[in-house]
Amino acid sequence: MALIDFPSGLLVTRSDLSLTHPGQVVLRSVYGAGTQVLGRGPGYWAGRLEIAETDHNTEAQRRLMELFLTRLRGAENTFKVPLCRPSGGGLAKGTTLSVSAATNTSGVVEVTVTGAKSGLVAGDYVSIGNRLYQLTSDLDVFKFKVEPPVAPSSGTILWEDVTCLARLKGERRRPSSWTPDFGGPWTLEWEEAV
Repeated sequence: MALIDFPSGLLVTRSDLSLTHPGQVVLRSVYGAGTQVLGRGPGYWAGRLEIAETDHNTEAQRRLMELFLTRLRGAENTFKVPLCRPSGGGLAKGTTLSVSAATNTSGVVEVTVTGAKSGLVAGDYVSIGNRLYQLTSDLDVFKFKVEPPVAPSSGTILWEDVTCLARLKGERRRPSSWTPDFGGPWTLEWEEAV
């Protein structure tokens, strides 16, 4: 498995993202409206990325995109999906954050950081190691809470231009479109590669 660079300079027109829970089973009572949920595993991120249609003056972009898809070899290789979701906090650009500790208490993961005691807000996305997380609390006094509930190992926290390590979902590649006037658009269905 190789990490293939996502081509910079391509116009991302849509970036869908969701936390998927394929191991969840909802058990419904046959006697009423009661339910129980059997949760197996913390889930993983999945989404869809759409790359803009390009006109015939951008042959280089078409080549970049088609070569990128070829190098992925279906789901064999990985890439870093640009999420296109900037931080809503006031953390100064270029601030370096690192994990100093992480705890998982009854399914609630709290991360202790070095580098800033505030500046990220609930709803922001961060990458730690090869996992993507969403903050469920503000960075306050060097701590924040995250989903999915997997305690990250120590490492650098990417909070600017956040990406998710991913692979193409499924085995089939949609054919690349080309007409004399346009190339694309391209749609990539992806899932987190952890």
